[in-house]
Parts: sequence; C-alpha cells; structure tokens
Amino acid sequence: MIIRNEAQLKKAMMARLEKAMEITRKEIEAKMYEETGNFYTGTTPKFYRRTGALGDTPNTTSLSTGFSSIHFTAYLDQTHHYTTGSKPYMSDVLKWANSNDQRHGIIGRSGFWDRAEAEFQSILNKNLKAFFK
Repeated sequence: MIIRNEAQLKKAMMARLEKAMEITRKEIEAKMYEETGNFYTGTTPKFYRRTGALGDTPNTTSLSTGFSSIHFTAYLDQTHHYTTGSKPYMSDVLKWANSNDQRHGIIGRSGFWDRAEAEFQSILNKNLKAFFK
C-alpha cells in the first residue's frame, strides 16, 4: 500500500490501531477471567456453597472509535445480587474478596482485580509494539 497523503496515513494507522486494540481487549478480558477463576483455587469454604458468580463478573465494552482515538472499558459486572447469606450486592462481595476482608467469611485467593489490572498496561504495550514496529 502506498500512502500518498496525511489522510491516507491516518486511515491506515487507525486501522492498525483498531486491530491492536481488539486483540488487547480480548487479552485483558481473558486475564480478568483467569484471575477471578483463580479466586476459587486452593480453598473451600466450610460455611457456604460457592455459586461461581464472582467468576462471571469480568467484562469489557466493545471498541469505541473517536476522531483519532480508540478505547474500551474493562470492568467487573456488579449487577448480580446474591440470594444467600446476608444477600450482599456483588459490588460489596468484589471489594471484600479482592481485599481479603475475612470479616464477611469470603474465602479465596484475594487480589484478583489488582493482579489483573497490573497486567493491563503490559498487554497494551505488547500489542501496540507488535502492530507498530
């Protein structure tokens, strides 16, 4: 492809950026699923039965393209409301589980969101480097 002007250059770069960002979005979502899934490994609660709802919380928005930017949002879905125990909201459970707040009896591998979030920048950098050598 021969680029003849600034508009063509911008169009070509935005197309590559969109591909890099879509791969990044998928990899970040996979990392979030990995970390929330690992919450359940190594421990078994004695006083409650796990529903697995926390493992279903990772989500990303689709890519949004602006004038000269592309972005998405990675988040943990907080709309679930438990019907067991004290019937907590998912937003509270996520906070307690991530911080290892044992006052609420949640047992698992804490820090899942912190670990996932710590990887976001390196995932983005790796993909941008691959598409823009």
